[in-house]
Amino acid sequence: MPLTTALEIYSICTTIGLIFLGIKLATKTKVLPQEGLLDRLLPLLIQYPTLRQTIAHNPQLPAKQLLPLLALLDAVADYWHLEPIGEVWQPVPYNPQLHQADTPPIQPGEIVYVRFIGYRSGDTIYAPAKVSRQLPPNALRSN
Repeated sequence: MPLTTALEIYSICTTIGLIFLGIKLATKTKVLPQEGLLDRLLPLLIQYPTLRQTIAHNPQLPAKQLLPLLALLDAVADYWHLEPIGEVWQPVPYNPQLHQADTPPIQPGEIVYVRFIGYRSGDTIYAPAKVSRQLPPNALRSN
């Protein structure tokens, strides 16, 4: 969904600011309510790499101004030892344990493209990578 208004951007920034304030306060008390915060952050963690890739190929997009703020999500993922599942727009063999297909049925091993990365920590899958048989329109794979 494109960010079209200043109000939408303000709303996103406010939400991110509140989430990071919660992380900062929780870290100071040595008690990190990871599950609750993780549930709130997962949509941003999942969409941020795709947004970053899209802006890399379309630097004129106004959402480019959000990237420095959203870059803090990388530090949060590292802090929680979250490992990304896949890379944006890269072809991978479909694995139903790691991937969520946009148009089932997709057979295990079939080549698909990662549209939105997923996250795991060890054997726990917090969000499977969202995959498709085709790249989105105007997508360019990173090398």
